[in-house]
Amino acid sequence: MPRALTAKAPVVIPNIEHDDQLQYPDACRKEGIKALLSIPMIFKDEIIGVLRLYDDKVREFTAEDVEFVTALAEQGGIAIKNARFMDQLKKDHARELDDLWQWFSDMAHPPRD
Repeated sequence: MPRALTAKAPVVIPNIEHDDQLQYPDACRKEGIKALLSIPMIFKDEIIGVLRLYDDKVREFTAEDVEFVTALAEQGGIAIKNARFMDQLKKDHARELDDLWQWFSDMAHPPRD
């Protein structure tokens, strides 16, 4: 599991060659990734994803970089949760409409004895 998820904190890897805990080092090398910044997306203490930035050069991510990407991850987490909430509301609304139409149909066409 990615460290950003288990630690619930940003993970900065300025040089993947010097990191022995990287989840997929061979895939990173194949893609040309040299450095990465991994930020958990957390909403109300629930981890809902990870935002990652990759660089094809070895680099130190500054505190400002981490702060900015953390803000983006927080906003992304809110957007994802809101989208999920709206999707559930739509499903619930559709179910209620179906129930209502069924009730109207049953009232308009009662069973004959």
